[in-house]
Amino acid sequence: EKRGEDHVQLETNDPSSSIHTKQQQQQQQPHNSNSTSTVHGNDVNIKRKTNSDEKPAAAAGSTPSIDETAESIPEELPTTSNQPRDDVQLTTSVSLSTSLQPPNSALRSKSEGNLGLKPSPLVLSPDSDYLQNPMLTGRHLNNKPEANKITVLFSAPLVWLDSNTQSYHPIEMLDFELERELLWQCFKEASMDIELFFDNATADRLHAAATKSCECLHYSGHGHPSFLIFEDGKGGLHQLGVDQIKDLVSGCVKNGGAPFKFVFVSACHSGLAGETFVKSGVPHVVCCQQESQLMDCAALAFTRAFYFALAIGRTVKESFEIGRQAVLVAPSVPDSDKEMKKFVLLPEDGNHDEPIFDAKPIDEWPRKSPHQPLVLSSIASRRCMLRPSKSRSSVFHGPLGEDPQDLPLPVPPQGFLGREIDMYHVLNAVLSRRFVNLVGTPGIGRSSCVAALCHYINERKNTMITIEKIFYVRATLARGNDVAGSFITSLHKLLVSTGITSTVSKGADLDSISHSIFKALAKTKALIVFDRAETLDGSVEAQEFPLFLSTLFRETKNVRVIMTSRKKLGLSSLGGVGEHVLTLGPLNFKNTVRLFAILCPHLHTGRERRHLLSLLIPDDSQQRLCASDKGLTEQSKTILKILGDGIPSKTFDVAYNMSKEKLEALKNLAHDTQQNKLNH
Repeated sequence: EKRGEDHVQLETNDPSSSIHTKQQQQQQQPHNSNSTSTVHGNDVNIKRKTNSDEKPAAAAGSTPSIDETAESIPEELPTTSNQPRDDVQLTTSVSLSTSLQPPNSALRSKSEGNLGLKPSPLVLSPDSDYLQNPMLTGRHLNNKPEANKITVLFSAPLVWLDSNTQSYHPIEMLDFELERELLWQCFKEASMDIELFFDNATADRLHAAATKSCECLHYSGHGHPSFLIFEDGKGGLHQLGVDQIKDLVSGCVKNGGAPFKFVFVSACHSGLAGETFVKSGVPHVVCCQQESQLMDCAALAFTRAFYFALAIGRTVKESFEIGRQAVLVAPSVPDSDKEMKKFVLLPEDGNHDEPIFDAKPIDEWPRKSPHQPLVLSSIASRRCMLRPSKSRSSVFHGPLGEDPQDLPLPVPPQGFLGREIDMYHVLNAVLSRRFVNLVGTPGIGRSSCVAALCHYINERKNTMITIEKIFYVRATLARGNDVAGSFITSLHKLLVSTGITSTVSKGADLDSISHSIFKALAKTKALIVFDRAETLDGSVEAQEFPLFLSTLFRETKNVRVIMTSRKKLGLSSLGGVGEHVLTLGPLNFKNTVRLFAILCPHLHTGRERRHLLSLLIPDDSQQRLCASDKGLTEQSKTILKILGDGIPSKTFDVAYNMSKEKLEALKNLAHDTQQNKLNH
């Protein structure tokens, strides 16, 4: 399926980079570079990777609810078996000295100096064990701190703000997991001594990559003719204009050198951004034509072939042509001859007949050395800490002096969508407050929303520094007076399993267990999730839990809590901390249909799902409305009621129990209504 475009308008005079959506016809008129990138007054068109045959978002003037959603139906049904692999970074903590001396030479020189003796010069043969130690010489790094290393920046803001209405709009999530998996497989197959480091695309992380003189930079995200879209560190959108990018990366370079040896901007309309990196001194830049959109399938096909060729030592020019040929022959890319021409190698008159990497083959990638333990990347290290023990991360070593932790983090259900704005509000509440209670009716998706948010936070260790660890506790039903399934005892077992605290004596009461928890978390920057608090209703702990929270907040400084429940606690203060309540509402009409289309076993392709969406919601003004909103037509109310009134759990049941006959009846209902309108 082709990837199309949405139009988003940016008010350039607003420093908060607020943007608002324009409606787009399904049949796009051909456009050239002038019409695509033209700025009319303060309005700039944003174009990003989305589905072209999908209906566009509603007009920006409408005020979205907390349940606004991503803008397109996924191409294929998500599968729970597509688990990403952890990504690793190989680093060394040893700095190189201009005067090469063995490890104990400093001590020996000092002692000899006290005796009035001059140290003899150090003479080492080329085959010396010392010179063969990459930990000490940095030979595997080509004597450069960041040689043979790629930094990959993924940009995934949750929302953008419309400054006119002060309302938030969701941003479609790109398939970064697939791209990360693809890059991992590519370098694993190449088996060359090259480091692969993943991070989130913020201005700070771009600045850090340029400051470290990282040789290769890969950016992946939504595109815009005038700027690149970055994250603001709190789930919002932050655009960096071309001048800002040039000043940022150029200011990090010593003696006027190039900030990077190679840059790949994997985004639509990235030609201007590519030229900016060229003007900053980057000798090799791959990007997309300024006037063109980039299909995800084409980008992935090019990326894999290009990096594989680059990794095994082919020149930039050769690798670029290999990547374009991969797009041309890819069966998943429609109009492949047209898509391959969208990739551009800059500068056009540059000499690209040189390789980027000078890496040696290794038996197993990523390389494991007795002298240099593996160090997980910013994203991978968090996953290693939170994934079940069956995950691939369990075979890797953690950072020096730090044992890998293996804490479970629940995965959102299949077809999870439509909660970007909810996640944004909960995230910002957690970053600014210590106790957040997400309330809602059963089946509304509280647990799913919080689980998705935990994964989002978990992958942003370098930008959300107030949270270093996440402990997820779900209450389970207890028998009689047994509290084995309670919040308090479950949290304590989790802390014991990570080595943060020790076990208590058998038969210890809740006070003893609680004291052990408070002591263990006294100096820890942690987020604790207490999921489904209503499960404790009527138990002994239901009465003890508010007191536990009060003491937890008093005894710790940097512990934050998210609780999911059917109702608020209603207490004005818990250890000096107030309860911040957020209510999770139902999905809107569009997202209810999208969820049903993903889950329904009788719809097999993205095209079929988009057709159902256009059939059931022909009027764009109905898309963002919920079951209780005024303005919802009778037909929309009828269809929404059939699909579960926006309650995700009901939509799940309807989708899996829907027969082919009932699905056809649903389509006919919408079709007959449209015909009646046309006849009148």
